[in-house]
Amino acid sequence: MDAAASLVAYRAAFAARGAKLVCLRRWSGKGNSRIALISTPVQAVITGLAEEALVGNIREGERLVLMIVADVAAANVEQADPDLEPVAWPAPISRGDEVILADGTVLKVESVDMETRSMGGVSIAYQLQVSG
Repeated sequence: MDAAASLVAYRAAFAARGAKLVCLRRWSGKGNSRIALISTPVQAVITGLAEEALVGNIREGERLVLMIVADVAAANVEQADPDLEPVAWPAPISRGDEVILADGTVLKVESVDMETRSMGGVSIAYQLQVSG
């Protein structure tokens, strides 16, 4: 299977697993002076971590979030300044970015894996370990 076929398979799997619309957000600054720099809606599959994965720095309650790389890259990102035009997400997703669920729950990105879900050297989906 090549990368294009893999992407088609991932899209079908996301639909079958009930992908949800979430908001991906990045902050600028630190502490109380930080502002939401950019945010964008994107489809994601969210799962719990298997019990055998709870080793090392992984804690109970953390989850995996999967997002298709092409969807994140194609999203129109709203900037903090409403006078600025939407831009593309500044890839890649990074530790400290946030995933906001429809119910308002904020999940902090703890780690990003772009290798596990790749085909022929092409990243198909982000695999994010999140907490919150």
